[in-house]
Amino acid sequence: MTRFATARRAELTRPGALPAEKMLVDRAVACALQVEYFSAMEANAIEGGEPAKLLQWRAKRHAQAQRAFQTALASLLTAQKLFPADAAKVATSLPPTEAEPVTVPIPEATPASLPVEVEEHHEDAAYQSTGWIATGDQATASQLLSVRN
Repeated sequence: MTRFATARRAELTRPGALPAEKMLVDRAVACALQVEYFSAMEANAIEGGEPAKLLQWRAKRHAQAQRAFQTALASLLTAQKLFPADAAKVATSLPPTEAEPVTVPIPEATPASLPVEVEEHHEDAAYQSTGWIATGDQATASQLLSVRN
């Protein structure tokens, strides 16, 4: 049983796998062990001449284990698609102190794309109550970040 689990784990684990991926591999290996166990139990029950009701229960339990195994493999495959092997190596090789801060570009705002209050007088109360402060015809990023209370 240990050799079976070790062999399956080696087949499913990629080099440089993230901890979450390793956890999914362990889940798939555990489910594979369940499938093997229930297959053996079902075969022994058939040879032993167990009652039909018990054989039905064993077959149902074997089918549940098979579905759990398929779900575990699907989860592992999804994780491997979302986190390619190269990305996993980079993520685990960088110390947290060397990570660069992430900057998000702010697109230029225009009056047509964002609700903006222009300094001139408008009689429309809904237009003035947008909460955004802008000067002229175009709002800048710093003006968009400052919200009037």
